[in-house]
Parts: sequence; C-alpha cells; structure tokens
Amino acid sequence: MIMTPGSVWAADSGVFVARGSCCAHAGTMAMDKEMTDYLNQMQIKETSDLYVQCSTVCFSRCVMNFTARKLNDKELDCIEKCTQKFAKMNQRLTIRLFELNRDELVKQQQQQ
Repeated sequence: MIMTPGSVWAADSGVFVARGSCCAHAGTMAMDKEMTDYLNQMQIKETSDLYVQCSTVCFSRCVMNFTARKLNDKELDCIEKCTQKFAKMNQRLTIRLFELNRDELVKQQQQQ
C-alpha cells in the first residue's frame, strides 16, 4: 500500500483515508487487492508444493526400473492411481478445511 505524506492509516479500524480523497474506502480496496494478491501467491505456492510432493511420493513408490527408457505398463498404472489418490486427498482436505473455517467464523460471529 502506498501512503502519501497527507494520508492517514487507522490500523484498528482498517480504514485508509487520503486527505482530499473523495472515497474513504480507498484503503479498504487497496487492502482487498493486497489480500487477494497474497492469497493468489499462497495458492500458487501450495499448488507447487503439492505437485512436488505428489511427484516425489509417486515416483518413489511406482518407478522401479531405471534401466528402461520408458515406464512400463505397471509403473504407468501405479503412477496414475497414485496421482489420482493425491488429487482426491487434496480435494477432501480442502473441503474439510473450508468447513472448519466456516464453522469457526460462525462461532466467532455468534460470540459477538
């Protein structure tokens, strides 16, 4: 976020106001963009990490013959099943974490 000398940031209220600004929500929009950018970067990193982990685990479990140029049918089948399991596990985990986060937000809102 860029703050000019005439700008004010109220951290506890989450409001950014630039002097002479016609819109008091400019800071909120900037925060939303920063948060969106941060979440996008985190998603890319997590996807990359998951890909590396899946590749490492499935390769070590499935590839046994290092003398052949190509994977044999058994290795290909193993890799396909392994990657499908990783994808399903990731999907289930994502859904469960979303549910837990949603439940926690509901609890917090009820306490207020």
